[in-house]
Amino acid sequence: MKSYALFQQYIWLVNTIHKYRKLTLDEINQHWLDTDMSEGLPIARSTFNRHRDAILDMFGVIIECDKKDGFRYYIYNAEVLEEDSIQNWMLSTLSVNSILSESKGVYDRILLEQVPSDGDNLHKFIDAMKRGVRVKVGYRKYGSQEIKSTMTLEPYFVKLFNKR
Repeated sequence: MKSYALFQQYIWLVNTIHKYRKLTLDEINQHWLDTDMSEGLPIARSTFNRHRDAILDMFGVIIECDKKDGFRYYIYNAEVLEEDSIQNWMLSTLSVNSILSESKGVYDRILLEQVPSDGDNLHKFIDAMKRGVRVKVGYRKYGSQEIKSTMTLEPYFVKLFNKR
């Protein structure tokens, strides 16, 4: 299976369990069969367990089973879904992407904001943080080519704001 399809399944699983709080594997499969990803086939228990392990490794989300409550699965550390972390950002980004890819039938009625960068500047700043060096940047008004001023910065952290 392609990596992208696996990511979509992981995202779907986290979102579904988070939405319904606690679900049995049968209930998860009922929701799963309503998706195009299922191709009409339920999730095998072994596949489900592999997905749980991968979700823990990638996103730090722990999916536990409450045996005392009818073997219902829940997110043990749901607070990580609220934290400002790279894993949560990745999960959120992939969730939106997954929702959009499942909505191809109405694609012409979905307007998205274009992300203005390919990540080149982000890579430069992260590299500067790793090496502990300063970065010289030029300021210009949005849409203008003329640089108004330059400054030297010591990057300590990066914050994503308005997709920039």
